[in-house]
Amino acid sequence: MKLVGISFAEFRSCHLLLCIALALCFKQVSSTTNETDGLALLQFKTSITRDPFGVLNSWNNSVGFCHWYGVTCGRRHRRVTVLDLSSQRLSGSISSHIGNLSFIRKLLLQNNSFDHEIPPQVGQLHRLRILGLHYNSLIGKIPKNISGCLNLVVLSLGNNQLIGEIPGELGSLLKLRQLDLSANKLTGSVPSSAGNLSSLEILYLTRNNMGGSIPQVLGLLTSLQFIGIGFNKLSGEIPWSIGDCIALASLRMAGNFLHGSIPQSIRSLGGIEELDLSRNNLSDAEMVAHVGDFGTAKFLDPITDPMSPLPLGGTTSYAPPEYAKICEASREGDVYSYGILLLEIFTGRSPAYFASRDNLTLHSFVAEAWPERVLEITDRFLLRERESHLCPYGIFHECLTWLFHIGVTCSDPMPGRRMTMNNVANDLCHIRKKLFTLGLCQQDEAPMA
Repeated sequence: MKLVGISFAEFRSCHLLLCIALALCFKQVSSTTNETDGLALLQFKTSITRDPFGVLNSWNNSVGFCHWYGVTCGRRHRRVTVLDLSSQRLSGSISSHIGNLSFIRKLLLQNNSFDHEIPPQVGQLHRLRILGLHYNSLIGKIPKNISGCLNLVVLSLGNNQLIGEIPGELGSLLKLRQLDLSANKLTGSVPSSAGNLSSLEILYLTRNNMGGSIPQVLGLLTSLQFIGIGFNKLSGEIPWSIGDCIALASLRMAGNFLHGSIPQSIRSLGGIEELDLSRNNLSDAEMVAHVGDFGTAKFLDPITDPMSPLPLGGTTSYAPPEYAKICEASREGDVYSYGILLLEIFTGRSPAYFASRDNLTLHSFVAEAWPERVLEITDRFLLRERESHLCPYGIFHECLTWLFHIGVTCSDPMPGRRMTMNNVANDLCHIRKKLFTLGLCQQDEAPMA
């Protein structure tokens, strides 16, 4: 066989043609994948039934999707990495096409009115790190294949209407640091696979219908700082292994059917700031102080304890729970204080009013009534004010419900679940606009009895 040689110039020409061909292929692939993201977002938009602020008006072909409201793209690949539509009062369902946003890292849809089920296609988002769906009206079961989101750090599904058991498959989320499934209708027991979540710092399962015993494997989670499993139907004894959670600062197990004695290992936890085991059947409950938002500081004499970092005066009811640990002001702490103040104004009840009521706070008082019973907890003088101005019942009730939602969200015990003041200001401006454009009405639109 005769070998045919080529000159260097011919080789360079061939190499250049090959590079151009490859570049065209990559451009075509990039264009196709970018188009996938754009189409997925448009499909998401079609599932929205209510957009009172018009935030999705920019979602059209006049500009690229990377410039749409709430969308953030990567600088290099121009793929969607963040979708943040939190606190926009959106209604509708979450489109299954959300699973096509394969580069997304943060999906933030909290504080809206999304209903229907969580689409299982969420499990296709392998790069997802934060999934925020709390404070919506989502129903159905937690999809098992969320376990496919192996990079998930925060999974927040609290304050919805989810049912069924916690999928054991969630135990494969080894990078998970925060798990919030509180205030749903979950049943079953705490899965033993939770013991695999070695990075977990926050476990929040409060206010569900879960039963069974607390698994010993929770003691394997040495990074845990917060355990909230109160107000369920848990039974049995408190596992001694929880004393192995050496980073634990808050342990809330109130309102269950726990019995037996309090393990010495828990008594020996030096860093614990909050301990609430009330409303159980513990044999030595009378020996344990109910530690509230400022931990043992309530029981210390400031004269004999000069190391106490906080002057616990008359404003402690407005301070967030985390101040007991960090003793340092923060934006999230200011938001909490504002939320408590808002709830105080519209209920006419001071947070100090609840100090003598076992495990009841102004926040929990309003949260339990919202949204169905907001009129029952509203300051009666505000109700009389509505009657004197003959403001339409429907609009008044909507704005009142909205205001209480702001207060409850701002005063959430978990700092990461609180609204930003930017979103608070936007919401208040919309409420004011809705009320001020009414004028004086001639007829009360309250439903007839």
